[in-house]
Amino acid sequence: MKRDFNESEYARLKERFEFLHIAEKEQAEAVLQEGLSFLKQVDFIGNPKEECFLYRAISFYYINLRDANRALEYVLKAQEIAEKRGGDQERWQVESTIAIVHSLKGDHLKAIDIWEDILSRIDSKDKLYIPILNNLVVAYGFSHQFTHAVDLSYKLLKTLEESNASVYVLSSAYINLGNSYNPLKKYDQAIKAFEHALELADEIGHYSHQKSIHGNLVGIYIEMGDLDKAYYHSQKEYETSQKMPGEIQKAEALMHMGDVTLRLQRVEESESYLLKSLEILQAEGNPVNLSDCLMALGRLHLAKNEPQKAIEYLTEAEPIVNSTSVDQLFRTFYLTMDDYYQQTQDYENARKYLLKLLELNNKEFTQLSENMISVAEAEYLRHQIEKKNLAYQEQNEALQRSMDMLNRLISVLSHDVRGPIANSVQALRMLQEGRLSADTAQELLGHLVNSLESSSDLLAEMMLWIESRAFSKEVSRLLLNVDVPELLESVIRYYQGQLMQKELKLELDLPASPTLSYSEPNILKIAMRNILSNAIKYSQKGGNIYISLKAEADSILLKIRDEGIGMGEEELQKLLCEELKPRLGTDQELGMGMGLRLCFGYLQLLNIGYDIQSKEHQGTDFSLRLPPAKPEDSS
Repeated sequence: MKRDFNESEYARLKERFEFLHIAEKEQAEAVLQEGLSFLKQVDFIGNPKEECFLYRAISFYYINLRDANRALEYVLKAQEIAEKRGGDQERWQVESTIAIVHSLKGDHLKAIDIWEDILSRIDSKDKLYIPILNNLVVAYGFSHQFTHAVDLSYKLLKTLEESNASVYVLSSAYINLGNSYNPLKKYDQAIKAFEHALELADEIGHYSHQKSIHGNLVGIYIEMGDLDKAYYHSQKEYETSQKMPGEIQKAEALMHMGDVTLRLQRVEESESYLLKSLEILQAEGNPVNLSDCLMALGRLHLAKNEPQKAIEYLTEAEPIVNSTSVDQLFRTFYLTMDDYYQQTQDYENARKYLLKLLELNNKEFTQLSENMISVAEAEYLRHQIEKKNLAYQEQNEALQRSMDMLNRLISVLSHDVRGPIANSVQALRMLQEGRLSADTAQELLGHLVNSLESSSDLLAEMMLWIESRAFSKEVSRLLLNVDVPELLESVIRYYQGQLMQKELKLELDLPASPTLSYSEPNILKIAMRNILSNAIKYSQKGGNIYISLKAEADSILLKIRDEGIGMGEEELQKLLCEELKPRLGTDQELGMGMGLRLCFGYLQLLNIGYDIQSKEHQGTDFSLRLPPAKPEDSS
């Protein structure tokens, strides 16, 4: 028989659960057992709010352990109670927790839908408003809507400052701001945000935040090439993880230490960390982390030139990867298997995994396109427009313009991604049919890998550009000093396969030292790609393309010139007026003129002057005048 509900006993238990996020491992596990026992022994008739809270609190315990299935089990119990006996507040709290579980499982768009729906039903003074804004920042980041994530982070911080929020909530908000800047490669801003968050987390001894911050800083310093700092933060992450409940946190930190030490060429030390991580993960049974660790060990043995040992780990990882729906795991697995087969000179199987990468790229292209229109961009724009105090006619016109722009951009995505993929397929057919020598085949495989990686980069860069175009007034936040020759080199690598296929000679006249321009690197890179793509498309086989870069007094002059079929004056004017009709390239490549016409828009967005000179049968000369770099201390 269950005992009656005791208010004071519940209050003590609730307080312990509210501080569970800063409890050490043994203490957290004791609170969990106490909560489960209380739920089992007590009659909650007349107290649905309290029963609902305890089930949600237990769900959060498992969320912190990254155990989505157990977390969902308990939050669904809370949902059943809230729907039968709870009020609006309980239902919203449960819905928000369910959204967190969806995000933990990788379905960030579903989580965004739930949180956006809750926000439409509550006002800014509701106690759920700030936590949901915080969660949305994370979900926008995971769904590659990085500009939205940065914007919402600042909105959240402003709200928190006005409401005298707790140190815990402020720490979380600064973590999310750092995570929003990181994929934009604005590392200085990201580090500043994380360091501020760390000060706040240290102030209250919040282990989960401390571990998350150190883990994020590991990734940033790896990207920046500062492996000593990356190793320092991986050690701090591991120290913190030992104070937390569950072993999964420790395993993640060990993987980071293994990654950094492998990059430092401390191979034996790296293997020691990864094997310790593997031992924990095999006991914990978390498929994402377990497959990650197995693949890391595979890469380690490839680095040691031990392919037989590598394939043992990769074979073990394969069914685990296949049991998940995480595209990044599949990408890592395919790339690692391709490395293995190239090292063992089994080019037929290497080709098989390159084809799988092609399929994955096509899948990601489709998903990004659909998500940008149906959820991520169109709905976001709709919500923003509805918030403004404008007449309904102005709202509808603005929304239609946004939808038209999105539809045009999807065409550009198709144009710039499917072309290289089609070329890769053609090259792979040549390999399959054995029409190439072993040396030539291996060289071509290298180009194909670069092309596939660049296609993936292009999808992410297109997402950034679309966000920047949709919110052009915010583009100034993304500007920084960028090395133009470095960007040009990455663009040329992207088109290396097409240049080789058409036997085009590329002549470069670039400064030996860095030449910096104050711009947005992803948008600028896409502009360069469009111009070079057209130069290749309309050049005759065996022709020449010339690229030069020169720093002048008040600008940087970039020229891209081809000797292709060119345009007459009338045709050039139609291009500038956006009236150009479809036109085939010299190898019958389809050219809609879409990418180049849109290029004018984003050159204008970046304050880049441009000039086009073209003559029929003589080629086209495209000149850009880029703004010079700003002094380092400029804002």
